[in-house]
Amino acid sequence: MYIEVKIPYEPGNLALAYNRAMETSKSDWVLLLDHDVFIACNKNWYKILLEAINRVDEKTGLITCVCYKVAGKNPPQKAEIYLNSYDIRNHIKIANYLFRKYGIQLIKLDTHKIAGMFMLINKKAWQKVKFRNVRNDIYFIDWDFCKRLREAGYKIY
Repeated sequence: MYIEVKIPYEPGNLALAYNRAMETSKSDWVLLLDHDVFIACNKNWYKILLEAINRVDEKTGLITCVCYKVAGKNPPQKAEIYLNSYDIRNHIKIANYLFRKYGIQLIKLDTHKIAGMFMLINKKAWQKVKFRNVRNDIYFIDWDFCKRLREAGYKIY
């Protein structure tokens, strides 16, 4: 098993970009990232994602992560430490601290308010609940997708 990592982009049509990325993937699991996400704070990030996939069942549609910037809008993803710094060394220190403290935890989320900046998506679930434009902008595409995933019986961690 492997995970395809994609950074989709389409001016003005993020749903199209996400769907195109998923359509062209050859893997059962695809990690969609925003262009400004830095995942290398933990050198074991890929192993962590594989471990997470191995712990969930086939009714899991999406796995996400804890993050900083979207915490106000997405409480389930709120990191316990907020760092107002652009120095990547500080972010790496905090990421390593949180990993030592919590390890790999999978917590089932009972919400659809998940930030789309980091979505590890089960391709079979996506095939049933593709992304769609909710309004005439890029906002709420992630929330709509996650809401419909949950309505289709899929879990989010």
